[in-house]
Amino acid sequence: MKITQNDNSDVILSQKAYAQYMLSRFNMSHCISLLTPLPPRILLSMDDCLAIPQEINKMKSTPYCEALGLLMWLQVAMHPNLSFTVNILSCFSHNPGKPYWNTLKHALVYVKGTIDYGITYRGGVSLNLVGYVDSDYAGCKVSQTSFSHISTNCSTIHTVLKPAQSP
Repeated sequence: MKITQNDNSDVILSQKAYAQYMLSRFNMSHCISLLTPLPPRILLSMDDCLAIPQEINKMKSTPYCEALGLLMWLQVAMHPNLSFTVNILSCFSHNPGKPYWNTLKHALVYVKGTIDYGITYRGGVSLNLVGYVDSDYAGCKVSQTSFSHISTNCSTIHTVLKPAQSP
């Protein structure tokens, strides 16, 4: 994590080096970025999990859990906008099928487009309570339940996920 402070007492956090490592680890450094962390209208369910032993063995050689773990760290440390995506993909990490792997790669390609983003804490700004909610409204095909995520923040965050600017 790169932490810088400018003359205005703003503190800027960036994970560009980590994101570059993650993309190079999965040979995605030169991919074309995407605008969303999940494909539009995607519905993943247990029906997409693998059932045939040969497919399960083939998928074991795919670094799904490693990629998900790297994405999870990025989400926790710098990109709260990936929370919903990580939540969805984590539900199927025990037996991911090809649709899950493709969705995870989609999220990695999204990271490529946000590689210069960071969080800026503005100095001298009063505290604000901000909340965000995300849900997919009955997105589970089996149980018709919704995946949701609520995020609240009480801090001096003024700019979240904007291209990081060095002092």
